[in-house]
Amino acid sequence: MVLPSGVPVTSDCLIAGCREEPVAEGLCRMHYDRMRRTGNPVKQRRSRACLVCGRYFEAERSTKKVCGPTCRKRWQRMREASGFRLDPTPNPLKSVDWEHPREKEPEPVMAEVFTVGDVWHASRGACLVCGGIVRRTAGPRDPAYGISVWRVPPDKGGQPRLANKAIVHPACERRDKNGILRTCHGRKGASHGGKRTKGTQGRRRNQPRPAQA
Repeated sequence: MVLPSGVPVTSDCLIAGCREEPVAEGLCRMHYDRMRRTGNPVKQRRSRACLVCGRYFEAERSTKKVCGPTCRKRWQRMREASGFRLDPTPNPLKSVDWEHPREKEPEPVMAEVFTVGDVWHASRGACLVCGGIVRRTAGPRDPAYGISVWRVPPDKGGQPRLANKAIVHPACERRDKNGILRTCHGRKGASHGGKRTKGTQGRRRNQPRPAQA
């Protein structure tokens, strides 16, 4: 049997609670035949309000008007005792899905195996934010002290990979409203080597002013 594209191949039917073997489109024989007849593979229960007590009941047939024999006798007595013609039109049916498709299982997250030493080796002895020197053997009071942090925290959607880890000074760790680590541009060790881009260099102090026309 060949299933259409996009239908997962499982050992059970796609409908939650059904353990039958799928035969077509991930559905068992019963749910597949129901989908061909009605266009919906899940079972629906129809309910309406009783004409006497107003309580909702499950209507096995579309012509049922009252919830039980007690309300049926009460309706007959009300119709015989009343001098007016009572409206026998039942309330409209409400269809509710009794079965639901199985929830999609979350995809497993592939975690990369690495150590703290790998993070320090990837940092090349420089802080990611300011580009300053960091040493693994430095103490908390040493200016070269660094800590290992996530660039994007896993709870914010970051991947548990080595590329998502960085070494920064404790005072340099700044994050935006989304929890992403901010990096300072224009400092030593930045992506452009601390040099200003073309067109942003200001006038030096000893440089003469341009002559005005």
